[in-house]
Amino acid sequence: MSFIEIFKNEKEKKGFLKIFLGAVFLLVLVLFLFWALVFYGIQNIPFVSFFVTALFLAIGTLTFLSVFSFLSTVYTGKSNCLSKKNRGILLKVYLPIMIFLGKFIARTRREIWRSFLSINNFLIEKELGKIPSKDCLLILPHCLQKSTCPLRLVQNVYACKGCGECCLKDIIAISKELSMPLILATGGTAARKAVKEHKPKLIFAVACERDLASGVQDSYPYPVYAILNERPFGDCLDTHVQIGNIQKALSLFVKEYKFL
Repeated sequence: MSFIEIFKNEKEKKGFLKIFLGAVFLLVLVLFLFWALVFYGIQNIPFVSFFVTALFLAIGTLTFLSVFSFLSTVYTGKSNCLSKKNRGILLKVYLPIMIFLGKFIARTRREIWRSFLSINNFLIEKELGKIPSKDCLLILPHCLQKSTCPLRLVQNVYACKGCGECCLKDIIAISKELSMPLILATGGTAARKAVKEHKPKLIFAVACERDLASGVQDSYPYPVYAILNERPFGDCLDTHVQIGNIQKALSLFVKEYKFL
């Protein structure tokens, strides 16, 4: 199941929105308490107290607008003037709070990461149009390569002999067909280096929930469309990705690609 299919599930959507609104409430509560502590400490200094109140009102207004814009996009499926900012606010502000709240409502980090990645993909779908393949970047985890393979593909993924023992053969074929840059990354540092070099308009990334969530945060403001891998042998060992999920993702954004 893709992240978009997960998010279109009403139960998953409601679960995400509950914890999101919980994060909003906690943020507003903290801001109010901080304002109260500051204000009552300086209320005898008129100009400063007015400035502090105005500042917190501005922050509160921006918070309200961002939440309204986000919920509007989720429920109407249409982007608005603040849609491009929603991903950044979700990444930098709400996700850490949501993970913190998850400890108290019996939701694991992996569940929260999945929900977050689902809405991240949803927002990107609403934000971006069709993009030339040369302006995209496909990042794969090195664990997709068969662990017994003697080749060192992280240096050059196109050195793959196409034996078919792992899924890289089919992905490389798509990359060549579209002339789309493709890298096999050993971790976040290698992925960030590739993003810095290519400066893509859109990144397609395959990984586990944790690495995808971290990559989406680290790569901002570059948009990262997340594709979940499968781990039949556990984390980081002979993982797999459904080629169909990659093809569906590419068909949403890449001008030159059509998937039936």
